[in-house]
Amino acid sequence: MGLQMKKPEMILFDYGHTLLCEPGFDALRCEEAAFPYIVENPLHLTAKQIYIEVQKLFERLQKGRDVGIEINQCQFMRLIYEYLGLTFSISYEELEEIEWTAASPGAVMPNTEKMLAYLEKTGIRTAVISNID
Repeated sequence: MGLQMKKPEMILFDYGHTLLCEPGFDALRCEEAAFPYIVENPLHLTAKQIYIEVQKLFERLQKGRDVGIEINQCQFMRLIYEYLGLTFSISYEELEEIEWTAASPGAVMPNTEKMLAYLEKTGIRTAVISNID
């Protein structure tokens, strides 16, 4: 007798590189899109200089992810931008949307639509859990 596989009640998906992806993602475009909203820049940093500082911090925080420590994007932005003395004319939530849109358009991972249609047809519930704001 073979093992009988039990149908799951629900499948949870992560957003990034599971259901959707960001082809051509470019973090420098984030800082270039945010730049017009800066109202205080005491160090007179360019978008490229801000990008370099953001990448340095991101690399340091990646070590924490390896042990389960993670912060959301608004917290990350507040941490680095306030460290650099930058203030903006819009909220971090608005800034996040502007940066995310500039970095890359979202694209559906191959065959995702077929898979989700199959799961719906077979009565398996689905949900998305993500650390993206």
